Amino acid sequence: MSVLENIKANAKRLGLPEIEDTQEFLIQYIQYSDHHDARFTNVFNLHYTHHVLQTFIDEKKINEYGIAFFNIQNFSQINHDYGQTKGSKLLEDYIHKIEEKLKLDGHNGLAAMSDGNSGVIVFPKNDISKVIQILSGEEFQIENKDGKTDNITLSSQAGINTSLENYTESYQIIDSVLMTLNIARKTAGVKIVYYDETLKNKIDQERQIEGWFMDALKNEEFKVYYQPKVDLHNYKLKGAEALVRWFHEDQMVFPDNFIPILEKNFSIKYLDMYMLNHVCASVERWISEGKEPVQISVNLSRASLVMRNIVSVITSTIDKYKIPRSLIQIELTESASGTSNEELKPVVMELNREGISTAMDDFGTGYSSLSLIKELPWNMLKIDKSLLHGAQKEGSVDQKMFKSIISMANDIGLECIVEGVETRDDIRLLKESNCWLAQGYYFSKPITEPEFEKLL
Repeated sequence: MSVLENIKANAKRLGLPEIEDTQEFLIQYIQYSDHHDARFTNVFNLHYTHHVLQTFIDEKKINEYGIAFFNIQNFSQINHDYGQTKGSKLLEDYIHKIEEKLKLDGHNGLAAMSDGNSGVIVFPKNDISKVIQILSGEEFQIENKDGKTDNITLSSQAGINTSLENYTESYQIIDSVLMTLNIARKTAGVKIVYYDETLKNKIDQERQIEGWFMDALKNEEFKVYYQPKVDLHNYKLKGAEALVRWFHEDQMVFPDNFIPILEKNFSIKYLDMYMLNHVCASVERWISEGKEPVQISVNLSRASLVMRNIVSVITSTIDKYKIPRSLIQIELTESASGTSNEELKPVVMELNREGISTAMDDFGTGYSSLSLIKELPWNMLKIDKSLLHGAQKEGSVDQKMFKSIISMANDIGLECIVEGVETRDDIRLLKESNCWLAQGYYFSKPITEPEFEKLL
């Protein structure tokens, strides 16, 4: 079969009218292919979506429309159960049902496929409630392997933007909903994310942080601050937590503005190692200057925790500076680690065997605290300030829980420290509860390295 014959056969499959003139036929076929997804019959593609959006922009009526970029959930399972041919037909039916319900024909909006099981809807803004209803779930029938008919509901996650009036290029509109769809897909329990100015600013900030980060590491823009840990028996310095501060172009970037972003894209692991190296270098210098250093705790994120040979990386870093391993403590945040006990256990146990102290940070903010304490050989339990603040009312359930946690930690040989200590009443409660280590603004905010050195 010649190439032309193949094209004509495909045109017939797609339902295109037969045209005897070859040149006219090919022009029609190219135009159709330029606008439609070749996998389906009469389903628009993303290229044509750009054309329609740009037309609406040029005609100054884009403000009348909204756009949704969707991804049909669990569609790989449908392909597995029913085969790709029936799966493709189901996608085709899905698009045509959207067109039918919203009465879209390409001139007043459209439904189109992108790739895989993702697609886009350009719709009159007043139809937003219908779009939400469609994306929430549409029922279809499909023949199974036994020749019987199954009922299937297709529902989608989506990013939606209904404020299109200020866009000048179609790709900007597509980008806006692609970003929001990606957020929806990465967020458990979220079906739809709406694009607005707040989200735009957040996304712009994330991109800015990501763009700055690696150069900031090279340029030593991250500084180590230290928050003292105090022994309540004698109010002497017992240790400190190393906390990161970022100064970019003489402006501080607050941790809440960059830590979550770095955690999300896993580049936080580079910052973890940066902090560990800088802390070890400082401890080495303190020793060489005749100072008596205290144990410094360094935070370890999930991204670092799941690195291959992470314990070897930590031990080799400490040993490189020829400092006692006992002077470094690794803090793991129970509520944010995102790991199971099975993943945590070998790391904590191996650190323990290597003589490196470990602390469970932010105890009480997550759900697996007790099992984590029972199964893993921690050295220290750091109680979150939220538990402390709730325990001030005499005889309250919160206070009883607070004291019970400290008693339990003491009974099983765990050293206990409370974060967020800010008042004399906090100190009194800690002593009453037999907890003798404290960290918080009552004693000191996080301070610069030169300031901390004066305390040694």
